[in-house]
Amino acid sequence: MIAERFRFHLESKDFAAERFHLVALEGREAIGELFSFTVECALAAGDAVDASSLLGAKVCVVTTLEGLEVRRFHGVVAAVRDKLEPAADYRTYRLHIAPQTHHLRLVHTQDIYQDMTVPDIVVAKLKLCGLDAQASEMRLSHPYPQREFVVQYRETDAAFISRLCEHLGISYFFEHEFEGEKIVFTDHEGGFRSLGEARFNPDGDYRDVYLLELDAELVPSTYIVYDYNYRIPLVSIIGSAELPGGGGGMAEYGCHAKTPEESGQLALIRSEEQQSKHQVFIGASNKPAFYAGGVIDLTNHPRKTEAQLLLTEVRHQATQPPAGRAGDASYRNTFRGVPTGFCYRPARVTPRPRIDGLLTGIVEPGPGGSADIAHIDAEGRYTIRFLFDTAPTERQKASRPVRMAQPHAGPGYGMHFPLKPGIEVVMAFVDGDPDRPIIVGSVPNPLTPSPVVSRNQNENTIRTVSGARIRIIDR
Repeated sequence: MIAERFRFHLESKDFAAERFHLVALEGREAIGELFSFTVECALAAGDAVDASSLLGAKVCVVTTLEGLEVRRFHGVVAAVRDKLEPAADYRTYRLHIAPQTHHLRLVHTQDIYQDMTVPDIVVAKLKLCGLDAQASEMRLSHPYPQREFVVQYRETDAAFISRLCEHLGISYFFEHEFEGEKIVFTDHEGGFRSLGEARFNPDGDYRDVYLLELDAELVPSTYIVYDYNYRIPLVSIIGSAELPGGGGGMAEYGCHAKTPEESGQLALIRSEEQQSKHQVFIGASNKPAFYAGGVIDLTNHPRKTEAQLLLTEVRHQATQPPAGRAGDASYRNTFRGVPTGFCYRPARVTPRPRIDGLLTGIVEPGPGGSADIAHIDAEGRYTIRFLFDTAPTERQKASRPVRMAQPHAGPGYGMHFPLKPGIEVVMAFVDGDPDRPIIVGSVPNPLTPSPVVSRNQNENTIRTVSGARIRIIDR
């Protein structure tokens, strides 16, 4: 545990941070999660501030060792606690510091993305919360295919980004540079940067890495990913991967793979996701430079002579005496890490939204259609405007081509009564997946009334838009 030579202080361009003397710090960083830091500050009673005035301010916690800067923790003040001391010569506040991407947690919405890759969707969301190109980085090993139709449904922007990345095995973490924090997305080992050597020293004086333990867990050995693509119904969309030394297996259906090659890639990602928890090291150190997403070269361990670890989680703790009081400062962290040599994949922990009921939409003219005639493509599909889309009406986009369920269908025969633009339709979703809509029927409304109402309730009617009619009257 570092003593007197360690110090930490607060900086900000948004308020007089020099008046805030930090006495305690706790923080947690983890791959695939937004970081969180809490600092306890003491102010002279005459310098007290309104707690709400600090919300949203950009701040930086600077740590120094023997007068030299070691690391910065950037962020914004997401929450404040004023301890409201009734009679004291100082005031105490607890500031909760989160990344700028914390704003993604404050947006809960529905949205539709079409013909975009997952990285492009992520970048679009980051821009909406004010992050420019310098505040984010894509360290990806290969281009990703476009997704025809992706729906964000009743979830925050943060959850939406997380689940999309988790599905494809894309990790994200934060690097804190001099001017601010940067969110980094990566899908390969080379995307994680080295922190250099970390010496193991178990002598009890809390220097370097002073504790290291290993948790080993049995994981499945066989991974099968398969799906159905109605565009190529005779092609088997299936892929598999193996992990040596495991037991059992996992089969995943409905993964949005369009080809056998995509299924095979996803199966490999699923195996690497499980491998990421097969062996996990737990340790403790006094290294403030440790962060989730950094790689350390562990040396001097009697049983692990050479161990390179990717840090997946780091928890920080630091204290220092109030201004004007004698005493030692202290810093320590605990960490979790996995061996390198394979591609780390984040666990899929973010819930995927489901639409288990029915929703309504409006038939759009579609490409080549008109106000009177909806475009029906070569496969008999329609474009639909979803009513849950939060974009202004003039900016709402029609969906990808959507199939319509029929009471009878076959190769070149069956039933189909074409829908016109403006008709309200009822949508179901295959396996509850918002990205897989299907039209199950149409319903009347005051703009498109039913041909059978109270005045002719004894009629059984089929009537076309031109007025052609088949009518059976029950007496």
